[in-house]
Amino acid sequence: MADIEFQGTGGIIEGDLEDANVNVNLDSNFKSVDSTNNQQILGASIANLGNQTNYTVMAWVKQSAGQSDSGGTVVLNGDNFDLDVNDGGYVRFAVRPAGSYIDVHTSGTTYGTAFAGAQNGWNHICGQWDSSASGGTLKIFINGIQTSTRTSVGTGATTAGTTALNMFSKDTNHDDQFAGEIIDVKCFNSVVSDADIKILASKINTDIALTSSASDCQVWYKLNDVTETTPQDSSGKGNNGPSNGIATNGSALTKLYDSFYVDVYDNSTTTDGTFTVT
Repeated sequence: MADIEFQGTGGIIEGDLEDANVNVNLDSNFKSVDSTNNQQILGASIANLGNQTNYTVMAWVKQSAGQSDSGGTVVLNGDNFDLDVNDGGYVRFAVRPAGSYIDVHTSGTTYGTAFAGAQNGWNHICGQWDSSASGGTLKIFINGIQTSTRTSVGTGATTAGTTALNMFSKDTNHDDQFAGEIIDVKCFNSVVSDADIKILASKINTDIALTSSASDCQVWYKLNDVTETTPQDSSGKGNNGPSNGIATNGSALTKLYDSFYVDVYDNSTTTDGTFTVT
């Protein structure tokens, strides 16, 4: 029996598949939390994410329809930046240039239309701040496509300095927690190009080496090891999280297996053009 690897968010397979396993997105372990038990994944305290003037922050998420908190922190770095999804599936990205918080949502500057499939599947979400464009510009990208922009948000550096990176965190300033699954968290202290964002959104845990921004990636937590209790950094910067950083007040987060594959066994499946795997 042959194994056919089919990686990404879409594409075409042509020919006689015979007796084959069609594997889609081979990273199949992820971390899962609810929004009631103060669960969190603690990352490293990263100097190069504090006092910055540019950020690009991204993760793959699968939101639970049972999220009870109206906010929903996905990736948080003190008062430097916050990427979250609220209970209606709206994405928000906030930064604090020169000490003043400002944000952008998936419908301009206020919560509006939820992004497609927010509570029905995996989505790649990305927030970006470019301090050099139009008096400081915030953007949101969903599955590699820019969906929201806000200009004139400020150009001064963020002021929080070196603070720990948190995922799913509830703290005194951000008391709303995301509920669902997370994998493949990447944080850059630069403006990643639109083309590179599309590459990174094309497949779970796409290698940063495929982009022109690899050297600017300060942390990359794959979060795909079911036995992992300490977040391991794959950026090359050595920014592993603290021991037992994957925890909920001392207890391990739910670590589940999600099936990203389709089996084709009928030995006569052929295509004349587009073959869709869902």
